[in-house]
This record gives sequence, structure tokens and C-alpha cells, in this order.
Amino acid sequence: MIKSKLDNSLDVTSTSLFFNRIKKLKSTKHKNIALRVWNGDIMSRNRLVHMGLAENDLCLHCGEVETQIHVVRDCERAQRIWTNIVHGDNSINLSSLIKEDWHGLCDADFELRMECLWHLLNNKELSSEAIIRRSKKYLEQLRNFQRNGYGDININLIL
Repeated sequence: MIKSKLDNSLDVTSTSLFFNRIKKLKSTKHKNIALRVWNGDIMSRNRLVHMGLAENDLCLHCGEVETQIHVVRDCERAQRIWTNIVHGDNSINLSSLIKEDWHGLCDADFELRMECLWHLLNNKELSSEAIIRRSKKYLEQLRNFQRNGYGDININLIL
């Protein structure tokens, strides 16, 4: 079994479950982002500093060092997204909860997590609330597209 370059704490069962979830995804975009994160292919500020492309490695949202795992799990912005998916509430005190993982525990929300992950990595300026809102709208449009089998997703309706 292939170990994650991002999160070495995942056991064989979690790894197998993750790859089974990827196989079930219909969207190539979601499969791509899942595999990119799994392989540690994330442009964090820490990585950009090492490449000489950024002046500092501090997260724009919380001020901590922005590593790859910080972007998808440890940052308060990411935790707000994962907590909202699980609990459906943005007002929950994050310090009282166990950190939610980016890959989740159930199949039902995996597609939503991958869409949120895509926005998290590609839209650094968006708030967690905006990411969740855009992701839900996009998935609704995607499901309508798949159900009807025609047309295209109108990105202007999502933004």
C-alpha cells in the first residue's frame, strides 16, 4: 500500500478506504486534488520560501508557519471547513474539538471535502464560509449536469 507523503499517521485501513473513495469519485478534478494532496503536491508558503518564490513562510490566515499539513488540516481556516462539514455550524469553538481530518470518516461527505480542498488550495483569499458555500453550489450544479447528461456547469452561477 502506498503511504501518504502528507500524513504518515494513516494506517493501512485508512489508506485503503481513502483509495476506495477516490475510485468512486466521478469528477476528474476531485480525483486529481485527492491524489495531489495524498502525494504532498501542495504549494505551501514554507515550500515557496525554499524555492525562493516567497519572502516568508507565514500563513495569511493565522500567522503560523504554513506547511503542507498546516494548509489542509492544522490552520484554523481548514478546521472551520472540516468542522462545518461534520457539525454544520461555523460558531463552534474549535479549541474544544478534536481536529477534523481533511479526508473525513464517511463516504457521504468525501466529494464535498474534495471540492472544499480544491478551493482551499486554489483560493487563498476565500474565507471558510465562502469555500463551503461555493463547494456546495458547485456540487449541486455537477449533480444536475450528471443527472441530465447535457449542458455544462455554468461557473457564473456559482460565483
